[in-house]
Amino acid sequence: MIDWRRMAAVAVVGGVLGLPNGVQAKTPLTLRQAPDWAAMIECRTAAPEYLSFVMGDFQQARYKARLKIKRITQDNPFIYEYELPTPITAYGYDTRRIAFTSSGIMALVDEPDPAQLAKRLGLAIAYQQGEKILASKLISKTEPEPYIDDLLMWQEVRRELSTVSSHPGKTLVGCSYGMKTNEQ
Repeated sequence: MIDWRRMAAVAVVGGVLGLPNGVQAKTPLTLRQAPDWAAMIECRTAAPEYLSFVMGDFQQARYKARLKIKRITQDNPFIYEYELPTPITAYGYDTRRIAFTSSGIMALVDEPDPAQLAKRLGLAIAYQQGEKILASKLISKTEPEPYIDDLLMWQEVRRELSTVSSHPGKTLVGCSYGMKTNEQ
């Protein structure tokens, strides 16, 4: 059974202290600066940096208030949606809406043909039926390495695209930052 508290602690410690293969964030995100949303969405942020940010600074209400981002109430329990004060450009789309999933961050974009966008981004379509589509591409993966006791850990970063019934006419496109272990 997965001990999620242990995983969360490992992810936070890993984001701060470094992880296997010496992966370190190039520019740690801190309360003193605004995050580069587009870099996180386009998989240009190191996994430890992203995980440290979402499990650290982003949990603080004063940080969100300073960034002037607004939580959007909606019916989908699997995403936390926010409106940014100014638009960002991700994958060539301008948007003020972002969403956090259990594993990453997505931009909500107006794309009438998500399959075409998946093709343009080089994503493999794993599922497509009616309006629903799921597509992804592995961007990077570290080698499993010992981390704590007999726990092996590695990172996976994936570019992802999906549609959800709670957001008709919108395509979610972004990045998942996963910490994988041999206990999963």
